Amino acid sequence: MLHLQRFQAAIRKVGPTKPGQLVSNLTHYSPSDPDARVAFKTGKARILAYTASVSVDAARHVITHSHADLADRRDSRYLLAIVEATQQRLQTFGLRMSLVVADAGYCSGENYEQLEARGLTGYIPAHGMYKTERTGFIYDVVSDSYTCSQGKQLTFHKVFVDSEGHAKKRYMAKAADCKSCPIREQCKGKKAKEKRLHHTPHKTHYDRMLARLATRVGKRMRRLRAATVEPVLGSLITSYGLRQISKKRQAGAAKVMYLAAMAYNLKKYLRAAAPPQPISSAIALPQPSHLFWGSVLFCNSHVPSRTAPIALFTSRISPFIVYKISWLTLHIVVIIL
Repeated sequence: MLHLQRFQAAIRKVGPTKPGQLVSNLTHYSPSDPDARVAFKTGKARILAYTASVSVDAARHVITHSHADLADRRDSRYLLAIVEATQQRLQTFGLRMSLVVADAGYCSGENYEQLEARGLTGYIPAHGMYKTERTGFIYDVVSDSYTCSQGKQLTFHKVFVDSEGHAKKRYMAKAADCKSCPIREQCKGKKAKEKRLHHTPHKTHYDRMLARLATRVGKRMRRLRAATVEPVLGSLITSYGLRQISKKRQAGAAKVMYLAAMAYNLKKYLRAAAPPQPISSAIALPQPSHLFWGSVLFCNSHVPSRTAPIALFTSRISPFIVYKISWLTLHIVVIIL
């Protein structure tokens, strides 16, 4: 009975008290589809939805795995499951996965550590809250400590879990060192007795990932991800019925995603396996008349720049005339050469 009262109190605490206030998964759910969750995305309305993720081969843009899960968790929670399922599927065909490229939504220290443990090279940007350096402090990897601008050391204290459930490492300076520091108030504040710093336990993994992304290969991988996954997602949403899923429950959403991925891959296979079709017809365009030649020569003689007539004609006449001008320019160049 006590846990039920606490749950009801939590609902009343986060529940909307004014018209138009945002809703959450503690206040709203779908009676007909209990697996659906309220999705949170900046700049968009909060709706009941599922999280859809796909893995795509960068060479042929083939969908290697599709994943449907609850929408009340971060995307980073599903990365390892997607990687493991994709590896198992590729191993059945004798293929090996060596690189993992994803957006910042899939970043976490645990994911970085697990990818390195599995021998996979990851290219996943860190979220905006992570800081590689702290202003006025220098981190030493060997001693696992910070040194402030006054030469005092902040040693490791303990690992704790913050209010959001994230593990962090705490570093503390000595109270005697901060008491005699000339910049103590602007450094630690007026109420704190000593300076404290916090960072993730996976700082070394974060730093290695950011250093890898800063290279030329890392920048290329980020562009490759945008050119590989985004078009596939756009096609699935626009042309394969994933804009709105009609099936209920998580299993139904997963089936819809699998069918859409199958249709996408089959269409890509048929295009690749089809023999090239010969050109059956061609259109012969008429040769320009003497009047056209005279008008072009007149314009060229009255405009100082050589590129001005082309710009003038392209902005004021039809595309057919533009084609004639381009054809004429091409033939003039050929004759001169």
